[in-house]
Amino acid sequence: MARSRRYEFKKSTMREAFARSGGFCEAVGVAYGLQPGQRCNTPLDGKRKEYDHYPLPATMEESDVLENCVVCCVPCHKHKTATLDIPVQAKTKRVSDKAKNIGRQKHQWATQRLGSGNNQRRATTPPKPKFEGDIMARRQS
Repeated sequence: MARSRRYEFKKSTMREAFARSGGFCEAVGVAYGLQPGQRCNTPLDGKRKEYDHYPLPATMEESDVLENCVVCCVPCHKHKTATLDIPVQAKTKRVSDKAKNIGRQKHQWATQRLGSGNNQRRATTPPKPKFEGDIMARRQS
């Protein structure tokens, strides 16, 4: 299966986006874990900043333009990636696989059962004692 092309931002686009942000996180709304219409505004000076593709995903053409570049702090970008990007990508892959009649992989070990089929009587073996003999109390000194 061919991998989708990812359109990255040019350095000039990232510089322009950072200048536009004024040094503050530009994440806005529910996609970034905020209230609708709320902006994060975390100061980005001296902190790691990330450049996010929003609203168009990085795999779409024309997604590498300034209007689609959001300068955001790490927590906002992590939230969007975990709650929006990854689930959407997983669903896209599932739908694509279903259209191509590619089913889920079945593992042989997952279908084995305990019992007469494989002559196993227990899931685990009973513990063996580490030593033989009687247990004695410690002497008090």
